[in-house]
Amino acid sequence: MCLFDLIVNDGIVITTEENLTVDAALDLTCSTLLASGEIGTSYVDAIKAAHKKIGPYYVLAPRMRVQKMA
Repeated sequence: MCLFDLIVNDGIVITTEENLTVDAALDLTCSTLLASGEIGTSYVDAIKAAHKKIGPYYVLAPRMRVQKMA
């Protein structure tokens, strides 16, 4: 499975906002997944809680790979 297969173009967020807090950045990052119903607010809350507990360490999933686009 390729990360780009999961995200697709509708899942990419581009912003010019600067100096976002971690919570604001996570809200922005997850906004398209929330809007599409792929995740709920409890999922975003869990990411924020984990970030506060262990810091900025993220594992996407076992065997997840990023494929370079041509």
